[in-house]
Amino acid sequence: MLKNLLLVCLCSLLLPVTLLAQAPEITRSKPFDEPDDGASRLLLMKNGNTLFFHFTAKKGVDVVVYDKKHHASSTVNSRIRSWKAKKTKNASLAGLYEMNGEGVVFIKQAIHRKTCLFRLIFDGKTGKLVKEEMISDLPDSQVRKDPNSEYYAVAGFSSLERGSNEMIKVTHYSPDHKEINEASYESPNGGFKYMEFKGMYVHQDQFVFIATFAHNTKTSGKDSRILISRIAKGAKAFEHKLLDYTDDYKEPMVALKYNSANKNLYLLAAINAKSAGRPYTMYTTNENLVLQMSVIDPFALAVSKKYFVDHPLLSDYAKEHLKYKKPYYGVIQDFRINEDNSITLMYEELEAKTEYYTSTTYINGRPSTSNRTSYSTRFGDIGIVRLDDDGKETPGSYAIAKSQHTGSLLRPYFIYRRPQTDWNFRRLFFKTGAYNEGFLSYDYMFVNNVGYSIFNDVPVNVSDSTENYRKKKTMVAVSAVNTVIAYCDGDKVKKTFLFGDPGRKDEARFSLLEINAHSDDNKSLATLMIERKGNDKKAYIVWITF
Repeated sequence: MLKNLLLVCLCSLLLPVTLLAQAPEITRSKPFDEPDDGASRLLLMKNGNTLFFHFTAKKGVDVVVYDKKHHASSTVNSRIRSWKAKKTKNASLAGLYEMNGEGVVFIKQAIHRKTCLFRLIFDGKTGKLVKEEMISDLPDSQVRKDPNSEYYAVAGFSSLERGSNEMIKVTHYSPDHKEINEASYESPNGGFKYMEFKGMYVHQDQFVFIATFAHNTKTSGKDSRILISRIAKGAKAFEHKLLDYTDDYKEPMVALKYNSANKNLYLLAAINAKSAGRPYTMYTTNENLVLQMSVIDPFALAVSKKYFVDHPLLSDYAKEHLKYKKPYYGVIQDFRINEDNSITLMYEELEAKTEYYTSTTYINGRPSTSNRTSYSTRFGDIGIVRLDDDGKETPGSYAIAKSQHTGSLLRPYFIYRRPQTDWNFRRLFFKTGAYNEGFLSYDYMFVNNVGYSIFNDVPVNVSDSTENYRKKKTMVAVSAVNTVIAYCDGDKVKKTFLFGDPGRKDEARFSLLEINAHSDDNKSLATLMIERKGNDKKAYIVWITF
C-alpha cells in the first residue's frame, strides 16, 4: 500500500449531485490500492491538513499527510515499538485527536496479558511517529477530549467484570500531555457497591465531569441511580450529585454532549422502559426502551431540566410514507445540538439477534453433539426528530427506508460510539466471513438548516421512488452498493448518489463510514471512498464540502 500512497497526488473532481437543497463540492485524491488489511482513520487538522492513518499487522502504521489543497505532501511508515506488529489486529482504538498541532492516537493493547493504554503522537506536518508511551495499565481505559479545547482526561478502571466493585482513576491532562490532576473516583459515602462508568466531559483545565451508574445489586435495577460528579483543578476528591428521579433505573445507555452556547451538558439516557415506569418508545431484541434527556449545569452540578422523549410525528410519517402499521420503534443512535439550542435525534431500527444451534453427528456409531451461537443485526429505517429547547417534537420529523445486515451483535448508540471507541480490523472480518459493519448504518450532517443522511445502499433502492419499507432490498454485499445522500424536502425524502450515478451494474462507489471525519463547523466531511469497476477496485480520500 505504501508504494502506491507515495504516488498520491491531487485529482479534484466535481461530481454531479442533483436533487439536493445545496449541492456539495466533492474533491477526491489520486486513487490508491484499497486498504483491505488493517484499520484506517482520518483526522482533519486546524491548519487545513488531513492525516490518513492506516494501521497494519505487518508494517506498523502508514500515515499520509494531505495539505490544505488536498495534495499528498508527505507519506511515511512508522514501526510501533511497544508491541509486535502482528498484535495490532487485537488492539482497540480509544481515541484520535489533534493536540498541539500533532495527531494523537490512543490505543488499548494487551501486554503480558494486561490491557494497557498507549498514547501515540504523530507529527502533524510529516506524519512521522515521534513518541509512544504507555499511560495506563488498568484493565480498561476511556479517553475524552474537551470538544472546544485540547485538554483531555483518561478514566481507568480496576476491573473489566460487570457488576464488580471497581475503582476508577481519573487523570486530567493539558494539550502538551502534562498531568493537571489525578484522583480516584469512589462511591459517595460508600453508599453503592457497584459503579459503572457511563460518560465523561472535560472542560479546559478547570474540571472533569463524570457520569456513572451506581447500584447495589449485580443485575442493577434496584436501589440504583445515575450519578453525576465533578473534580476541579487542584481538588483531591470528586463532588457528587445523585439524580433521584433515576431511582431503580435498569442498565441505562448514555450519550453526553456539551452545548457551549448555553454552557449546559446534555445527558441522553436510553433506559429499560419498565424500570422507568413508562410505555416503551424504542425496541431492539429483548430490550424495550425509553429515552430521557437531562440538561445539566456542570459548574453548579445541578439539573436545570429533564424530560422523556416521545415522537408521535415521526410515527405518523412512518405510517403514511413507509406504510408502517405500528409506531416507529427505532433506537437512538446519536444526537446533535443545534445553534438555537434545539436537539436533532438520530434514530435507526436495530434488530439484534442471538441464535443457538445444536447439531449431532455420528462417528463409528457414537453420537457427538456440538453447539454453535450465531449473531446478527439488521440496521433498518432511519428516523430523524428535532426537539425544541423544552424537549417537544417540532414539525418535520421523517423516516428513511433502508435495510442493512451484519453478522455481529450491536446495541444502541452505535453511531455515537463509532468515532471514539473501537475500529474494525478488516482482514479479520474477511477471514471469518463476518460482515464489516464499518460500511453500515449512516452518518449525518446539518448544514444551513437542512439535515443530510449519508449511507450505503443498493442502486435499486435509490431509483425506486417509493418509501414503502417492505419494498426495499436488503444490502448484503458491500461491493454492490453506492453511497447515498438523502434529505427531507417538506414531506418527501429525496435521495441521490453522493458520488454520482455509476450508470453500470458492474460499477459502484461506496464509503467506509467508520472512518468519517467532520470539520468543527460540520460543513465539511472527509471519508474513504472505494470505486469498483468490474473486478478492479481503487480507493480515494474524498472531501465533501457544503
